[in-house]
Amino acid sequence: MCGALFWYGERTRGNVRNRAIQYYNCCKGGKVYLPPYEERPEPLKSLARFDSDARTKKFIANIRQYNCLFAFTSMGANIDNAVNDGSGPPLFKICGQVHHRIGSLLPQEGSTPQFLQLYIYDTVNEVENRLRCLNPTKESIQNIDPLIVQELIKMLDEHNPFAKKFRMARDRLSDYEDEDFIIRIVGAREGDPV
Repeated sequence: MCGALFWYGERTRGNVRNRAIQYYNCCKGGKVYLPPYEERPEPLKSLARFDSDARTKKFIANIRQYNCLFAFTSMGANIDNAVNDGSGPPLFKICGQVHHRIGSLLPQEGSTPQFLQLYIYDTVNEVENRLRCLNPTKESIQNIDPLIVQELIKMLDEHNPFAKKFRMARDRLSDYEDEDFIIRIVGAREGDPV
């Protein structure tokens, strides 16, 4: 069996002779096998630990901000805020379909690059651009280590197939500035990472 933990009330049946309790809701009695996760690349492997130094503790404490720094798209949805009347814990209720918003590959003139634009536009100043788009408040930026951001950029460039595609688009745009480009991401075939 897979070793998943269950509540007693989730048992499927028990063996009367040896009093063994059986559960089938996870792996269907060993019929479903999920391969283990691939090992995380560095620096994520070292940073995403809960038993380490001050640097990794600060990373874990600000992991949502770091995650936002590397988002390719923004989320689009019809969010219902009427459920938050102050009488209970805050809720995030979405009505209808959730979708991802992908804008232009390049920001409008005078605008700060955001989301996937950060993988293409002004990558010489990429760390600063990422920090600028995070949040206008200085306090949130102070919690982010620019060296970690630089290490994560390098990791994504080496291991993330989408980052590689957008870096390729950056290179093509710089080689052929007068050309128009369309990036089309087609659903992955089995075994294809993109």
